[in-house]
Amino acid sequence: MFQWFLWDFDGTLFDTYPAANAALLESLAAWGIREDPEETMARLKVRQGPAVQYFQEKHRLPEGRLFEEFRRREALLVPKSKPFPEADALCREIVRRGGRNLLYTHRDRLALKMMESAGLAPFFSGGVTAEDGFPSKPAPDAILSLLKIHGIPPGQALMIGDRLIDVQAAQNAGIAGCWWTEKADFPEYSGIRIRSLSQLEEWLPPAP
Repeated sequence: MFQWFLWDFDGTLFDTYPAANAALLESLAAWGIREDPEETMARLKVRQGPAVQYFQEKHRLPEGRLFEEFRRREALLVPKSKPFPEADALCREIVRRGGRNLLYTHRDRLALKMMESAGLAPFFSGGVTAEDGFPSKPAPDAILSLLKIHGIPPGQALMIGDRLIDVQAAQNAGIAGCWWTEKADFPEYSGIRIRSLSQLEEWLPPAP
């Protein structure tokens, strides 16, 4: 059982990958390039920056131009994304049981605006976004800062994410990680692994 739950945003709390994938495909199409949507999605789910860089180099596009086009289109599409229903319900249930939620995302403050619009903001006690300037995951700095600010004992905290770097950041900070993934075998990670967010309920505080 844990008391503090640190949530990744993209692909964990909010279903933003379809919008990001559409933005990348549209950006490539602006140069007359067609790519397999499954490949673009798979690469984006690992890390967005390297995914865009891969296709920029593959098609020998002008340096930085694909990033610019992708960010422009993503800024229009991502705000339409919604929370995963299971994530929304879990955040509310955690608070009902006396637990606390925190956000840890590489995304900018748009994440906070989207949470506010979706009615999730009142169920979060704080968090970290790109503007806070911490090194990217899997560096532990942001998590360590959250532990210090909120006085969280490491044994009471659980980081939830859909990417390996999310749970690696947790391990590097000395807290537990929960990897939401369909990957059956991944020797680099031996912590908590779930295939559905509903499985997270067994790690919640006891019901009152």
